Amino acid sequence: MKEFLNMPLTLYWKRFLKKLEHSNCVSQLSIRSFGGSPFLYIESPCHKNVVEDILRNAAARVLRGKQASADIAYVRKLEETYVYRVRFLVSSEKKFCCGNGCHDCIRFRNVL
Repeated sequence: MKEFLNMPLTLYWKRFLKKLEHSNCVSQLSIRSFGGSPFLYIESPCHKNVVEDILRNAAARVLRGKQASADIAYVRKLEETYVYRVRFLVSSEKKFCCGNGCHDCIRFRNVL
């Protein structure tokens, strides 16, 4: 898991995993990366809907007030282990003027 956390958005991942580890429904937690996509393996006695609520709430708490979002997708269940693809996405929308005279400069937007 240490080499996985050497990727961008490491701080979000660390906080997210810490919140999941403190959950009563998570018995064991591991991350594996396949094809550059991170997959979260969660061993839990709880129902799938409960696990998904825990994932969404943990991501929401970590990303509160940030310009990022979480993409959480259910993949499969292996006995008592749920597998999810989890990605943290940062907005690609420009938030400031870089001074290069771009055609989509934020200065040309109508603020309503």
